Amino acid sequence: MSAPGCPYENSCIESFFAGLKKECTRIKKYETIEDVKRDIYYWCVN
Repeated sequence: MSAPGCPYENSCIESFFAGLKKECTRIKKYETIEDVKRDIYYWCVN
């Protein structure tokens, strides 16, 4: 078992969240949590 936070254990999840941050959440400012949830849902589905 590796050390906590080791990116090699969960590289697919690390890649997913890196892409999400780059392509979805850093592009614009959100006013409500519902806006965030909607954009993340559409990003994941498409």
